Amino acid sequence: MVPEIADAGGEVVGVAEDSRRSDVKEETNLQYYVPLAQSDSLFSDGPSSLLVRTVGASRDYEGSVRRAVQATDPSLPFPSVSPMPQLFANRLRPWRLGSSLFSLFGGLGLLLSAIGLYGVLSYMVSQRTSEMGIRVALGAARRDILTLVVRQGLRVTAIGLVIGVAGSLVAGKALGSLLYGVSPHDPVVLGTVVMVLVVVATLASYLPALRATRVDPMVALRYE
Repeated sequence: MVPEIADAGGEVVGVAEDSRRSDVKEETNLQYYVPLAQSDSLFSDGPSSLLVRTVGASRDYEGSVRRAVQATDPSLPFPSVSPMPQLFANRLRPWRLGSSLFSLFGGLGLLLSAIGLYGVLSYMVSQRTSEMGIRVALGAARRDILTLVVRQGLRVTAIGLVIGVAGSLVAGKALGSLLYGVSPHDPVVLGTVVMVLVVVATLASYLPALRATRVDPMVALRYE
């Protein structure tokens, strides 16, 4: 029981979670609520706001709320009615803007990474055309050659992914203070990035190798 309520002889009728009062990033604080009829005994200034829970769109009740408030005392100033989503939107707008920018830069970074990875791996595989021609001339199966090339490409990609994920986990600690409601170590995001790059690496290794194995061995041996 809160000491102020105990001193006033109040009775606890429910328990509410700790909440934030003014900023979405501040630490949660202990809050307690009292009936309106008892507020004068605890607060010298009296209530300054009224929370109304509606069923449906809140804008349909704005006129009714204003009339009900003014009916209690004609000397009250014209009440300002602000829907809760609007109040939260004003506080969350900077965070949503930052989140959108981070998402945009992250998407561009993933696209550039995928393009660069595909270009590098496909170039490396195409440079091995003569090697594949020799393997085919010596009797190696095309399927075995494709498996070998793809496995090697994925091995290089796996090393890069391990380094990249480790770097993102370290950088996430520094970016955590700039995010709200989003974890810098979201497993879904990390998993999506890993899957995209693995697919790109597989295609970048498989497609050039497939073209190389379809070339006549004599032509492949003369390839430079």
